[in-house]
Amino acid sequence: CLRSACGGRRLYPHTCLPPVDSRDFLPVCRCCETCLETYGKSDYAGFTLACEALLKSLEPVRQSHPGRAGNISRYLAEAFGLKDESPEGLKSGLLMAAATFSASSKDFQYEEITAYIDRHYAEDLSLTGLAGMYGLSPNYFSTLFKKKAGCNFIHYLTSLRIAESKRLLLETNLTIREIAERVGYYSASFFIRSFKKAEEITPSEYRRKG
Repeated sequence: CLRSACGGRRLYPHTCLPPVDSRDFLPVCRCCETCLETYGKSDYAGFTLACEALLKSLEPVRQSHPGRAGNISRYLAEAFGLKDESPEGLKSGLLMAAATFSASSKDFQYEEITAYIDRHYAEDLSLTGLAGMYGLSPNYFSTLFKKKAGCNFIHYLTSLRIAESKRLLLETNLTIREIAERVGYYSASFFIRSFKKAEEITPSEYRRKG
């Protein structure tokens, strides 16, 4: 797997010894290998986790061995058909590669996930926690959720909470703080800011106009 850092276009005889500094960049080379293996097997969750590990381990190699890091970037660009070998280009290219996976795959059960959010929106939900429940990385979960729902996770969750808070404002005598807690906000001030951002008026104004 050191080929990605030492140059993929060379031939290496079996008697060729590894570079003396290989211990410094061997982990990132193994991440490259894992990325290619999981991509080839259509292991969507495994691929995105491998990409996260790769990007994290590549950064120190850029500082200590820029030549090796350049070889790795070119190797990945050729493997995934990327045009931009820069750090940001590599990151966005790998995320795009993950996004090409089918959102209807067994790893991403959109209807089941949204049904869970619809039932538990008033609880302390987070993208990271929800992704972990389904064995997915947060980046992969976020990419596929937005592709399928047409909006990101936070926007979807907020829309549910605001819709229920509007009903409670008009149909109950609960205080603003009580309504905030019922729909999943544990800070009344944050609820008020979120409501005003979504509806352009405060909860109290909405109640008076209702």
